[in-house]
Amino acid sequence: MKRIGQKQLSLLLCLVLLFTMAIPAGARASDYFNNTYVSATAVGGGTLRIKVDVAASGIMQELGATEIIVHERQANGTYKPVRTFTRNQNANLIRKNCASNVISLTYKGTPGKYYYITAHCYAKNASGTGATWIGSNAVRA
Repeated sequence: MKRIGQKQLSLLLCLVLLFTMAIPAGARASDYFNNTYVSATAVGGGTLRIKVDVAASGIMQELGATEIIVHERQANGTYKPVRTFTRNQNANLIRKNCASNVISLTYKGTPGKYYYITAHCYAKNASGTGATWIGSNAVRA
């Protein structure tokens, strides 16, 4: 009976050790990003001010967003992409050799319609690249 208790205790301690080691790795959001944020603000006349804020875990060779997509609410309640800003068209989406990048854009939408923004955040350093999608809340233009 005592031997069975020792085996169970050993198994329990191994499991505790395993889960303890896994928590820090799982708790870390990314090796590349400390924080990412996107927002859309109505500024009048259907115009939206778009802000994407990307903070890296250190100095990156490239940091920012590879694309930012504006989604417009349709009559049936679904959202449809109506404008895409890409790094090829907008040089300010990616900065070089920095730890943070704040991107500001404007979009002329239709007054009264609802929009939300998604952004594909990107970071590159000597170790590799990281990317993540983020989204804003819907806002009425």
